[in-house]
Amino acid sequence: MVVERAGEIYVLRADASAERRLVAGWEPGRSPGGRRIAFVLDDRLHVIPIKGGSPRQLTAAPGRESAPAWSPNGRRIAFVSDASGFPDVYVLEVRSGSVRRLTADQATEASPSFTAKGQNVVYVSDRGGAKALWRVRAAGGTPIRVAAIRSGADAVVRPGRRRVELLPDLEQRPPADLSVRTLMRGNLRHFLLGF
Repeated sequence: MVVERAGEIYVLRADASAERRLVAGWEPGRSPGGRRIAFVLDDRLHVIPIKGGSPRQLTAAPGRESAPAWSPNGRRIAFVSDASGFPDVYVLEVRSGSVRRLTADQATEASPSFTAKGQNVVYVSDRGGAKALWRVRAAGGTPIRVAAIRSGADAVVRPGRRRVELLPDLEQRPPADLSVRTLMRGNLRHFLLGF
């Protein structure tokens, strides 16, 4: 398990019986297979092996970068950058370092995540004045509104095989309703989180 506390990233055993400091940074995202961690340090994306070592900076564009999320095959990372003046969604090809901007508007985008097959990126946006879940092809294209987000707080997107879960941002508010939208069928279900 990988956690961040006060600007430090730690690796914990599954039973939380032992922890090891990995690196200074924020917003850790574990790669598929768990061998690498993408994270933010000094407003830039970095990657480090989970066993430790020297972090490698992945980006150097102006602006702040945040919310790294790995593709299912581990070859790309979706993230948010305000290099354009507004928080937009980008995709980084990890090997080549090439970056593709997926959104270009004056809205605030957040919480990008690849869908299960890696063909699309879903994210939260206030485009149109209200928060909603949006989807855009990872190769680029026109964003499509998928569902309204009923909560006023930020959501964290977590894709499943046939659904996308909108989890409440627990750092901003206590546990609340969890909305799940099945993308293929359009079914909306609500769950109460028990903590």
